[in-house]
Amino acid sequence: MNGDLEAGIRRIPGVREVKVVGDDEPTEIHVVAATGRAPKQIVRDIQSLALAAYRTPIDHRIVSVVQVDEPEPEPIAEPAPPAAVEPAPGPAPVAAEPQAPSEVTPEPQDEVRVSARLAAPAAASGRPVVLDQVVVTNRQDAAMVGVVLRWPDGSTTEGSGSGATTLEGRSRAAVAAGLRALDPMLRRAGAWIEVDDVLLHRLGDVDLVLVRARFAGDPVHQVTLIGSAVVQQDAAIAGVKALLDAINRKLARL
Repeated sequence: MNGDLEAGIRRIPGVREVKVVGDDEPTEIHVVAATGRAPKQIVRDIQSLALAAYRTPIDHRIVSVVQVDEPEPEPIAEPAPPAAVEPAPGPAPVAAEPQAPSEVTPEPQDEVRVSARLAAPAAASGRPVVLDQVVVTNRQDAAMVGVVLRWPDGSTTEGSGSGATTLEGRSRAAVAAGLRALDPMLRRAGAWIEVDDVLLHRLGDVDLVLVRARFAGDPVHQVTLIGSAVVQQDAAIAGVKALLDAINRKLARL
């Protein structure tokens, strides 16, 4: 298992090398990382990955992170401009006939990437809330995600979020949209949820979205929740499903 865990940790952004020590369970995890991310954030990603993908809880005290600076690239010398060459005398140039400008069809700026709707209502699923619809639209260099959640009484709530057009960017935008869709019900129940990490991880030939969040049903007590979902149609859909996988059991008790 340690070899699989090492391979998974190497996929975490910023990690350059890793060594997991231990026979049955990890007792020490040593990580070499770049300086672009905070060590605490890398440790949290390792904990989320180990618990969601390998069902192995990791104590943050066994993880040590050393950060090293990336070597600066050496400047590339610009080549000297070629020496000017006098053209040989030749026949007088012939004027070209004017041509009509060619018409270029502009590419559309907005493109709907995915629109998915879940047919089963929440009451039939046995869960407090289900994903009803996700719409992802690319707008130049940003992805806009809209989420509709359906509740057991047939009512719906909506939320939206934006992020980069990458897989991880769309999953983070979808989680943000899902949180906004959950907010009205959470406010009525006096509860709250805050997402700490959204991680895209490849396990074998399967891509997963992992969500780590903190939930509180009252002002005093809070718990850490982990949810995961397989990327099938789009990372945005998997992001919302991972969020609901983390929180649905708590919502059932509100």
